[in-house]
Order: sequence, then structure tokens, then C-alpha cells
Amino acid sequence: MLMYLLILLQGRWYPELKALIDRVNERFSAAFERIRCAGEVHIEEHEDYAQWSIQILVKFRSSEELQRLTGQRQSGGVSGIIRFSRCIQ
Repeated sequence: MLMYLLILLQGRWYPELKALIDRVNERFSAAFERIRCAGEVHIEEHEDYAQWSIQILVKFRSSEELQRLTGQRQSGGVSGIIRFSRCIQ
């Protein structure tokens, strides 16, 4: 009964959430294309709703595969600027 109720409720909010994430993905991908990179945003679904997440995937070089954006994953430009600013202090 509970699972049926959850599926019924998901039918109400999921289409709106999916449409929103699709719009974000279109704009994010277009922005990354303008700087000659690639990016995607999508929902990572799981049977347990607590484990659902929004994934942001990026690639900064044509030779790379799309990878999940994390605090450690970046283009290298930011870390280069930080290293340079530390050198001139």
C-alpha cells in the first residue's frame, strides 16, 4: 500500500522535476559548448528516494570522457590562478 502511494505521489511531482532538470541541462550544456567544453545535468534515480541526486558531468578537454563535477574535478584554470596568486603574495 505504501509503495503504491509513493508511486502515485511521484506521478505528481516527477514530471515537473524532470522538466526543470531538462531545462537546466539544455542551458548548462549550451554554456559549456560556448567555451568548447561539454557538460550535462541529470537526475540520478535510485529505488530509495533518499539516495536520489542531481549529477553534474563535465569535460574540459576533447580527449576526456564526461566526469562527475566535484570539488577536486575542475578545468585546472582555477587551481592555476590560485597557485599563481600564492606565488605573488
